[in-house]
Amino acid sequence: MDAITRFWMIMGISYQWRIRRVDVTLQQGLLVPFTLVSSQEILCTSSIPLTVYIGSRVPIEIKDKSSRSWNDKRVFISKDGPMEVAEAYLAQFQKDFSSFLVARAQEIVKGGCMFIYLSGRDTGDPRDQGASGVIGDTLEAAFNDMVAQGLIEVEKLYSFNLPFFAPCVEEVIAEFEKEGSFIVKRVLFLSGVVEKANRQGYMNIENMDKCQSFGKMIAKQFRAILEGLITSHFGGEIVESLFERFAVRAAENISKLWKSNIEGGGILAVVERA
Repeated sequence: MDAITRFWMIMGISYQWRIRRVDVTLQQGLLVPFTLVSSQEILCTSSIPLTVYIGSRVPIEIKDKSSRSWNDKRVFISKDGPMEVAEAYLAQFQKDFSSFLVARAQEIVKGGCMFIYLSGRDTGDPRDQGASGVIGDTLEAAFNDMVAQGLIEVEKLYSFNLPFFAPCVEEVIAEFEKEGSFIVKRVLFLSGVVEKANRQGYMNIENMDKCQSFGKMIAKQFRAILEGLITSHFGGEIVESLFERFAVRAAENISKLWKSNIEGGGILAVVERA
């Protein structure tokens, strides 16, 4: 391996290196180049399979009908839902992210750097969850279709919520500063991460009336992510019917889904072990 080696951090993977110099010039998409002075400087590597933050649990108060944070039949944070719901999710994110930083601080030597990329938002309003919020709305519509058809008990839906949260840059920085183990070098929101080819693909879908195929594709993607959560709460017998309805709803909302993908993005954090 050459003394100076170029590495690339791809979306969805977090690497931890002991390095002397970092080049974080952003290229097209989510490729972030940085330089190691020598291969012996590598401390360790670790991977995160999803860029979406998955909480250790859903906030308890959002399932309590007597609480102002009760989320009713919603399955996620909603733009038109109570602010208290979003605040409860934020509090849970703060606990989980702090625990994550404490664990990473035990693994990284002083002066070592960590790069994190996670799903995020570019607004200060925690009710606006960007692409995650659009997916949550789509899943919620599919669930409500099944409730209306008597296939799911409404009480069962009341107690189900997605354990995700997309933070903003300020919320991520605040957690780094509060935990105190890392020096923040840079934290920024990356928007417009969909490549030009995919943007053209969107136009082709609109022009060729392939919305149903798009809906089925999105349904397969999120079934892979959500099936375990849904099965553990409702049982496996509803999964097929639920995602058939999810595909229909996704096809109906193709413009909204693509807009959120094109305009949305995530948060890249570059920090150094104090």
